[in-house]
Amino acid sequence: MQNMQTFSVDFLFRRCKSNKSRAMIYARITVNGERVEISLKEQINADEWNNDRCILKSKSPEAKKINEYIDNVRFRIKDKYRMLQSNEMLITAEEIKKAYLGVQVGLKGKKLTELLDYYKKIWESKLAPGGFKNYKTTIQYVHLFMTSQYQSGDIYLSQVNMQLATEFEHYIRNHPIKEHDPCLGNGLSKHVQRFKRILNWGVEIEWIKANPIEKYSCPLKKSKRKKLTIQEVVLLERKTFISPSLVYVQELFLNSCYTDLAFADAMSLQESDFEWEIDERVWCKKYRTKSDELCAIPLLNLPSVILKNTGYSP
Repeated sequence: MQNMQTFSVDFLFRRCKSNKSRAMIYARITVNGERVEISLKEQINADEWNNDRCILKSKSPEAKKINEYIDNVRFRIKDKYRMLQSNEMLITAEEIKKAYLGVQVGLKGKKLTELLDYYKKIWESKLAPGGFKNYKTTIQYVHLFMTSQYQSGDIYLSQVNMQLATEFEHYIRNHPIKEHDPCLGNGLSKHVQRFKRILNWGVEIEWIKANPIEKYSCPLKKSKRKKLTIQEVVLLERKTFISPSLVYVQELFLNSCYTDLAFADAMSLQESDFEWEIDERVWCKKYRTKSDELCAIPLLNLPSVILKNTGYSP
């Protein structure tokens, strides 16, 4: 990831508990303020240590060998840092220590773009075009973000972390797909939410053990839109439009006001969705498109008139 990173290797000594005149040498690795230490397994006379130069002051053959060993350790640690950097792997003090000690586990498994492409392959055919449209935009944002941050345009799923989520949110805020239409507020939160859902699905299909950004927070803000008063609804009922398309929109909106049916539900109504009771009351019983829950709505006079205008005759 393209960000400023601090890295340093220092050497220090610690006096032995059993003999304060003797000391052990340690290499200290620091990355972005995080520190870890590695013991060089070398014991020296404490008064021979030069704190400024981090070497032994003595000119003896033994001291010369230890100083050469210190230089060698410094070179190897820096080499491991460069290796992690060139492979675009996660760089922390602990990861550099593991690499130096030979216990660095090579990154394996699936990559992030593989998960995105597979999610699109499986779910695009399962969801309605309108339902998957927003996921396609989120996936496009992730691809653009990865291309901007990594030379290869991809990382392993094991490299996804909270910092990446933070950078992803920042990228969307500052690099909208449409320059004239910035993505902020709830639109931005929805992209982060959908990205987290894709990673949760990766857990379900066992591509990763856990979602590393599950606790990342980008909350939605509740809408503060005012509701129409009954007087405003009546005014809309009595308003006469000349344009047939405006009349159609007016009737659809009023139908939703009186039935609580969303646009998608209203447009998918069929005769089989209506039932007649013994007292001749008409009920609309329909499974909602979004929640798949059954709703039962008594049909009032105005919705009945609107439905007759559109071809239904409950």
